[in-house]
Amino acid sequence: MQKDNSHEPQQRPNQKRREYPNRGRPHPSHVNQRRQNKFTTAVFLSIGTCALLGMIGYQVFRTGADSNEQGALPAYLTKPQKNGFANTPLISLEEVIQLQKNHQHLADNHQNVRRQLQETQDELDELKRSVFSRQGSHRDAEVHKLHAKVNQKNQTNAYLKGKVNSLQKELDKVSKQVHAKEATIASLNEMIAYQKQQREVVPVKEEAPASAPVPVTVLTTNPELEEKVTSLLASSLNQMQHTLEKGRNHTEMEGKIAEMQ
Repeated sequence: MQKDNSHEPQQRPNQKRREYPNRGRPHPSHVNQRRQNKFTTAVFLSIGTCALLGMIGYQVFRTGADSNEQGALPAYLTKPQKNGFANTPLISLEEVIQLQKNHQHLADNHQNVRRQLQETQDELDELKRSVFSRQGSHRDAEVHKLHAKVNQKNQTNAYLKGKVNSLQKELDKVSKQVHAKEATIASLNEMIAYQKQQREVVPVKEEAPASAPVPVTVLTTNPELEEKVTSLLASSLNQMQHTLEKGRNHTEMEGKIAEMQ
């Protein structure tokens, strides 16, 4: 059975096969990348070379400037100079080692001195803090004592003021009672005086006939009334003495309060 190739394009007998000129070569983009990398490498190499040449030139210029400052060396040495250089003793290795040891010893001493100075400064700061804290605690104790004294004084003052107020109230009450007693005593004195006046005055009636007896009225004193008046006078005197004593105590209390304030 033959294969049907009618759908495939038929090749002309005289047609040559198409050739691709770039077959087997890299892509144009890869070529451009390689060229760019080469260009970048060349630029960096140029920059590095310029920097290196600049550093070398700077060192050469600096060396020339230092030599100009120090003075140019003579082209030749005289005989005395040669003899002087020949007779000059060179520093031995032992002396160099000794100098290094001396330098290290001085450095160690300097470090020790600095450490001791720091320790001394720390001790001084600690001493200052301790002294300040002690002074602060002592002052705090004194302040607490003063506050306690002030509070105690305020409490005493408040107690005394309350006592004075109570005494003042009692004094006012007693004063009212004394005024009432004085009024009662005054009324009783008036009654006693009136009774005495009535006793002294004896009324005489007109003469009656001889056959009839003459009635004589004599006022007699009332012993109960006199006893009552006497007791009232005694109690009033005692009450007045007690009131005067309270007044003295009140005056002394006010003087103490004034001294405390």
